[in-house]
Amino acid sequence: MYRILLVEDDEALRYVYAHMHAWQENGVCLAAQAVNGKQALEQMDKERFDLIVTDIRMPFIDGLELLRELRRRGIQTPVILVSSYGEFEYAREGLVLGAFDYIVKPFREKQLNAVLSRAAQSLSAHTDEDSQYALVRETFETLGIPVQEDGFVHTLAAFLAAHLNGVITMEQAAEHLGLSKDYFGKQCRSYTGMAFGALYNQVRVAYARQLLRESTDKAGEISERLGFASPDYFTRIFQDITGCRPSLLRLIRKAPDIDRAYAPSDRKFVSDDNLFRIQAWIIRELAKSKPCIIIGKCANHILRDRANVLSVYVEAPRKTCVESIMQKSGVTAEQANKLIVKTDQYRAEYYKYYTGGDDWTNPTLYDLTVNTGRLSREDAARLIIQAARIKFGEDALY
Repeated sequence: MYRILLVEDDEALRYVYAHMHAWQENGVCLAAQAVNGKQALEQMDKERFDLIVTDIRMPFIDGLELLRELRRRGIQTPVILVSSYGEFEYAREGLVLGAFDYIVKPFREKQLNAVLSRAAQSLSAHTDEDSQYALVRETFETLGIPVQEDGFVHTLAAFLAAHLNGVITMEQAAEHLGLSKDYFGKQCRSYTGMAFGALYNQVRVAYARQLLRESTDKAGEISERLGFASPDYFTRIFQDITGCRPSLLRLIRKAPDIDRAYAPSDRKFVSDDNLFRIQAWIIRELAKSKPCIIIGKCANHILRDRANVLSVYVEAPRKTCVESIMQKSGVTAEQANKLIVKTDQYRAEYYKYYTGGDDWTNPTLYDLTVNTGRLSREDAARLIIQAARIKFGEDALY
């Protein structure tokens, strides 16, 4: 629901406006009121508003001065001006300054409803645009592609964000940037380290992941909506990038019952969920019978209610991880970074699915978090041992 700041110096009018039903009917709420522009600015320093409805003629700071000050501060919150019949010139000046619209007072609920409806539609469109650009930007940054406030990458990100639904070609992207197809391809590789097709698929799959979580559309419908050649092709690309099938991602909020496991001889054993149940049963049995170290497998969640468990999350900065993989596997920094992104995405989905939505990087889920980018592995091991002795007594691990 969008938050509205009403600015009006007439107390009686504020009361009348506040009790109109048009606010709720258009999905907005009258979050706060101010008696003049000065008080409105003070309110905006304390909290955020999506829309301002302000009278033009007020003491101290009037509506036009308020609008000028907002724009001077770089605040682009939409403003609806309220003017009397004889103040049209003021209203027109307000529109020149960038006001969203104006309404003549004394207005009735019908007029307020009409202008609020237009404002709500505009806010919704801008919200979608902002969230789509944020999704593309986050995808770029996950891939190690910095997005500046201007330049090639920013323009490309904005273009992709505006065309998440449907399909666009490399020729269309090149034309939008005013470049030839060949030169655009070279620039894309130079700035992003990826061919346009591969980069575009990363963005589309990120958008598909969001849709699968938030909408009731099925994978086939999303595949068609995003312009993939076929559902099978969409599934293959999705799995290559994320490490899991779209059908699995749709179940992420439905944590399975990990307390019940079928014997391996049972026909129901052929399922990923049941395999996890078997793992969970083994982990519990190990924890009951003898000291052991369990890496991954959601063990901290499975054993979360046991007092004899020390849960440790070991992490390192991306640079440290990339260097380690390059040294061990003989790959480039770009290849190592992509491997980390893909693996972490899979681990995150796996952990969320089997824990009912928890984030595996949340430090509150562990007794200890260790950064091996700042400690050597030997020092990290000593720290973990010391933590175990603090929790279980000085004789632990002897």
